[in-house]
Amino acid sequence: METQASRRGEVSIRELSKYFALNGRALSVLRGIDLDVESGQCVAIVGASGSGKTTLLRILAGLEAADAGQVLVDGAPIEGVGAERAVIFQEPRLLPWLTVTGDVACPLEVRGVAADDALQRARRYIRLVGLLDFQRPIQPSCREAWLSASGSPVPSRYSRNSFCSTSRSEYSMR
Repeated sequence: METQASRRGEVSIRELSKYFALNGRALSVLRGIDLDVESGQCVAIVGASGSGKTTLLRILAGLEAADAGQVLVDGAPIEGVGAERAVIFQEPRLLPWLTVTGDVACPLEVRGVAADDALQRARRYIRLVGLLDFQRPIQPSCREAWLSASGSPVPSRYSRNSFCSTSRSEYSMR
């Protein structure tokens, strides 16, 4: 018997379509998309600029609604944003002075995952997408660091000032 736990992370997309208005006409960005992603599977969405990659990801994250079709995560329809899904934007949005591991682990800790578990999970996914060789942070200017950290509900150990004294290599500025 299949349980909810055995299906964790499965995504099913059925006949997904999305349209935008352009000069008073409907522009089809996504049309009749069908896709199944199994738990643990890594998928890349590749296409030309304007082909609907970001729109598809926004629909999967619950940030945008489809005009037709169905998107299921673990058998349940996506209805708005949810804690089980996240979006990582192309532009630096959070803590650019962190290592890749620190940037991935931080939101897990914000959600209440224990620090060691968050780091372990972050490393697993970083390995999965081939980013293990990119562990050194790029040192931002003080202004960039302040803009990235201000107003963010993150654990204090993720603030720029706490980094200089931490001994954990994942958070080191060295």
